[in-house]
Amino acid sequence: MLLPGLSAAEKLAVLPELTDPAEFHMVDDRLYITDGFSFFIYSQKDHKLIKKYGRKGEGPGEFMLVGGNTLMLTIDPGHLIVNSYGRITHFTKEGVYLNEKRIKTVARYLLPIGNLWVGLNYKRENKTLYHYINIYDSTFNVVKTIHKHRHGLQIGTDIPFNPLTVSPPALKVYKNKIFMLDGARETLYVLNAKGETLFSLTDKDEPRQFTTENKNNYLDQLLPDPFWKRLYATRKPLFRFPSYYPRIDWFYIDRARGTIYLRTNHRNDGETKYLVFGPDGQFIKTVRLPSCPGSQCLAAFFNGSFYRLKENEDEDVWELHVTGLEKGKGD
Repeated sequence: MLLPGLSAAEKLAVLPELTDPAEFHMVDDRLYITDGFSFFIYSQKDHKLIKKYGRKGEGPGEFMLVGGNTLMLTIDPGHLIVNSYGRITHFTKEGVYLNEKRIKTVARYLLPIGNLWVGLNYKRENKTLYHYINIYDSTFNVVKTIHKHRHGLQIGTDIPFNPLTVSPPALKVYKNKIFMLDGARETLYVLNAKGETLFSLTDKDEPRQFTTENKNNYLDQLLPDPFWKRLYATRKPLFRFPSYYPRIDWFYIDRARGTIYLRTNHRNDGETKYLVFGPDGQFIKTVRLPSCPGSQCLAAFFNGSFYRLKENEDEDVWELHVTGLEKGKGD
């Protein structure tokens, strides 16, 4: 049944060049998608491939990845920035190589904000590993720490952990603001370029219960991964599943309107609850959209519509789908 305020999901195009996409962005009249050691640029008008760039290597414009990480693409005003192992590479928005910076910092994800950078770092203190969100200067020295969170998975210890919150805090930068989803997945913080909190957002409804059925389904998705299969076989007593899901699963920014979308863990009948906020944090409405939880969700909001990359397993291709959101008041 189609919910009020939504248009039917529509398949816009098949993107045959993709094999294992990892990130998906929509800016102006372009779609930007990372896949392996490359990124792809498509036209939003006809969804045709404009350019593919990148390959494995250590030369100019080539990329290296370690530890299961993927290319991380940032659309900065005027150009593209690609984070890969040990370097940051700049391109024009048309995918023309400009330059690159070799970096020695252990920061995993560096985003430009004015003349500074904000990024995620790891550091061990008294045998405990922590995530840090730092602001860095132009030579990648730490200027300020704006967030510290105990790493969810303390390898080599007997510290129990919640498998639902082992991911690091999530970062985005938009219009000189830092958007940071905390490691517990409870609150989205919006900060200025100095690292000062402007406002925070969360789902104020009662969190969704995490049942035994949810646990079994979660393990069914988790354990095919060799790392988690081995860890569960050897360290099963350390897995401590929660009574409730985190309040926030992920967040998005509509780069055409500045609207903020919080994807919650409230899911029912193949749909997920999203909270919609204005650029200054004012609540707008609640909508329900096709579910694509966790790492399976390659999605973006642009100009009031929900775009999703969806794998067609029968035909072994990736497709671009869209669901329109109509204007309406909040619940």
